[in-house]
Amino acid sequence: MNWKRNSSSDFTGKFTGGRNLTEALAKVRSLNQSGIGAILDYCSFRPRSGHPFDLVTHEVQRIKKSSVSLPGPRGFVLKLSRLIPLNLHGNKMPDNFSGKSGKGFFTEFFGEIEFITVTLADAGVEVIIDHDDELSMDTRMTIYHFLAEKFNFKLPTVYFTVQVQNSEGLTLLNRILTDEIITGKYAGIVLVKGYQSGQGSNNNGRRNFRAAIDLCLDRIHNVGLNIATHDEDIIQYGINRIKKSKIKPSDSFVQFSQALGIKDSLTLRIAGDGFNVCKYVPYGDYRYLIPSLAEMLRKNRKIQNYFAGELKNKFAELKG
Repeated sequence: MNWKRNSSSDFTGKFTGGRNLTEALAKVRSLNQSGIGAILDYCSFRPRSGHPFDLVTHEVQRIKKSSVSLPGPRGFVLKLSRLIPLNLHGNKMPDNFSGKSGKGFFTEFFGEIEFITVTLADAGVEVIIDHDDELSMDTRMTIYHFLAEKFNFKLPTVYFTVQVQNSEGLTLLNRILTDEIITGKYAGIVLVKGYQSGQGSNNNGRRNFRAAIDLCLDRIHNVGLNIATHDEDIIQYGINRIKKSKIKPSDSFVQFSQALGIKDSLTLRIAGDGFNVCKYVPYGDYRYLIPSLAEMLRKNRKIQNYFAGELKNKFAELKG
């Protein structure tokens, strides 16, 4: 099976792992055969009430079971807001759990997050706390530190996504690195450029991204780093900086990642040069998968242009 070919006749097959874990793991195996890892993102619905953990818990248990006989994904994305029932959801999650039932749910929330992480860690899968517009930075940081205290002493198992499009992102990154090093833990970091607008924003974003790479690589013995971008200038800067730091390309603490279906030739080239590289592979029911893709498009103009070109080619093909 060619991982660059659609996994279904559906156009979205080029950009997703499919409708379920079985299809997604088939895509993972195809990627692995090309020397490329995978970061899975399970796009599920969030119920209005009750406990939404069951869906994700069931999914990660299946991942662990499959890893016994087959190579599994390198990482698994946790979009924290998907784990909160809509009737308890708010921009500052801790503030909304002040009542008796809220406190009970919040305690359970941490317990479930820990169980999910244990299950994935046992399967050798890293956990990525994703950027989440629906939750405050403090909330996500609290959960990251809670997990890092338990899982990041021997290896960088839990990663935190940092948007570095502005100086605030660099300040946050420096804070995380300093805190983790002082306490003797590894800092797991996924660097993304983040949403940008305005004149000169792209150049500023690149400058900040390079500075963020420098911050991480200067402390690489205490950091697990994922450089998540399609920007070839930033990728080349990262490669040059890794070589200058005399870090082996195959060092498991450093990796690159791009979205499935976007700049696949670039991903293959990075892998061919001996570097660790992954594809971001969203999967799930298309009712929840498509909005996730749309959100990715909204925040990245380059991906918008790429996707528009793919659509144009597809329409031309359908017209025949």
